[in-house]
Amino acid sequence: MRASDDSPILGPLRLGVASVERSRDFYRAALGLETREVPGGAELFLPSGNLLATLEERPGAVPESPAVPGLYHLALRVPHRPALARTFLRLKEARLPTDGPVDHGVSEAIYTEDPDETGIEIYRDRSRETWPTRGGHLAMGSRLAPPQDLLGALAEEMEGPGSTPEMTLGHLHLRVSNLKRSVDFYSSLLPLKVTQEDLPGAAFLAFGDYHHHLGLNVWSSQGGKPRDPQRSGLIELSFLFPVPSAFQSWKDRLLSQGCPELLSVAPNESWLLVRDPDGWDVRIRQAS
Repeated sequence: MRASDDSPILGPLRLGVASVERSRDFYRAALGLETREVPGGAELFLPSGNLLATLEERPGAVPESPAVPGLYHLALRVPHRPALARTFLRLKEARLPTDGPVDHGVSEAIYTEDPDETGIEIYRDRSRETWPTRGGHLAMGSRLAPPQDLLGALAEEMEGPGSTPEMTLGHLHLRVSNLKRSVDFYSSLLPLKVTQEDLPGAAFLAFGDYHHHLGLNVWSSQGGKPRDPQRSGLIELSFLFPVPSAFQSWKDRLLSQGCPELLSVAPNESWLLVRDPDGWDVRIRQAS
C-alpha cells in the first residue's frame, strides 16, 4: 500500500458485539486471529501482533439495519493469492458463509460476515500496473470469478496448510447517510484524496497512490437515521500517524483552523477524538 512515509494508516477499531465469546470463537475459527480478554470484552490481534479491534459486549444487541449508517465491511489484506486461497478454503471447511471470489480489477476478494453481521472482506492486491483506469482515474468494479481458479493457487502455497497468513487492515467501507457530506468530512480532516467516484452511490478515498483506504456508500442508507448506539457494529475507527512530526503538523493545523466536530484532546495531545457526521468516533493519534 504505497503512500508517503508520513501518511496516516488505518488503526484499531472498536466494535460492539452481542456476545464476546461468540465473536471470539468466530474470529479464531474463521481467520485464526489471536484474542485476549479485557474488562467488558476482548481484543483481536492480527498475526503480526498488531491490534485489529476491541470487542465491547452489549448483551442482546441486534445488528444494525442496512438502512442506517454502519460498517459495510472491514477489509483484511493478505500478501498473495495462495494466502487468499487458503483463507477461502478455511472458511469453506468451517462451513461459514462465504461469497466470492470477486475480481475488483485492482484486487481479488472473498467475503464473509461475523455473528453480528459485520461484513469482512479478505483480499489480495493485483499488480499496480494492471489496475484498470477510465479517463485517467481508477475504474474498480465487481465481477464474480470461478472458485476453482482461486483454489488452484493452493498448489503455489509456500507456507504450512495450518498456518495463518500475514494480514493487515487494508481498508474500511462505511455505509453513510449523505455521500458528499462524508467525502467532504474525511478529505478535509485527513490527507485523503478521492480515487474513484463514478460508481453510483459510492466514493473511494486513499492516502498516497493506493486504490483506497476508505470506501463510502449510500446504496441502502441514503438519508438514513443516525445509528442506534445500543445495536452491535462500529463504535470507533482510528487513524495513526507513524511519523511524530507529521502528526504534530496535522494536529497544529487542525487546532488552529478549528474543528466543530472535535470532541476531545488527550491531556498530552497524543490523540484527538472527532465525531463523524453519522455518529462514529474517529480517533487520530501518533503511532506508539
